[in-house]
Amino acid sequence: MSTPLFSDPSRRIYSASFKTDAIQLVLAGSTPKQVGERLDVDPHLLRRWLRQSAKAMQTQTSASAAKTSGAPANSSPDVAALLEANRALSAALAAREQDVAILKKAISILNPKATI
Repeated sequence: MSTPLFSDPSRRIYSASFKTDAIQLVLAGSTPKQVGERLDVDPHLLRRWLRQSAKAMQTQTSASAAKTSGAPANSSPDVAALLEANRALSAALAAREQDVAILKKAISILNPKATI
């Protein structure tokens, strides 16, 4: 009979899809603290998942770039990281623009005389 790797019953194991969903929430513009509070996960654990995901993407991107273009493998991770950062910032901007629109609408409803 084998013994479990971790005998601590309070230690939680998260599925890959849960981790992916949590990472997507952070990349969409929420902070790890906000996502951690929503999902009941420690923010430090979320940051570790983000680092692991970024590292895996860099490895995957550099391997595929080396196969397809013959370019040096170390130039692709920079581009991939920039593209990922751009996607995350674009998503965050869209979320903030939506928040502003909602707040403007709320102000106009609550105080019709206010100028926005």
